[in-house]
Amino acid sequence: MALTGINIKETFECSSAQDKDVNNPTIFVFSPLKNADKIEVMSSAYGDDMKFDVKALMRESFTLVKKSLTQIKNFNGRDYKKEEITDDLLDSLHVMVISEIGSKIIEKNFLQVDEAKN
Repeated sequence: MALTGINIKETFECSSAQDKDVNNPTIFVFSPLKNADKIEVMSSAYGDDMKFDVKALMRESFTLVKKSLTQIKNFNGRDYKKEEITDDLLDSLHVMVISEIGSKIIEKNFLQVDEAKN
């Protein structure tokens, strides 16, 4: 099977396990990272010994979330578009939410080549 491209316009939605309002949760909408952003993030995930460091990648959660989020629905009673998602807004989220959403972004963006082809 030939390679197929990643749909950069595709979006993914998720909510946080930290959100206790299961009937009306905050929804985070994110898009795939651009390859330049992936390379930047991945380069910080390798130690001086060139071994992959998952902890280093997790330290990039804030950057991943900021670059990938396209919308936040139902946060503090309103929706936020990409241009409204500022550092201050993200700082108002609990660090565990940032970490959790960052993990989901990593999961969606750093697939193996075989998985990305399907």
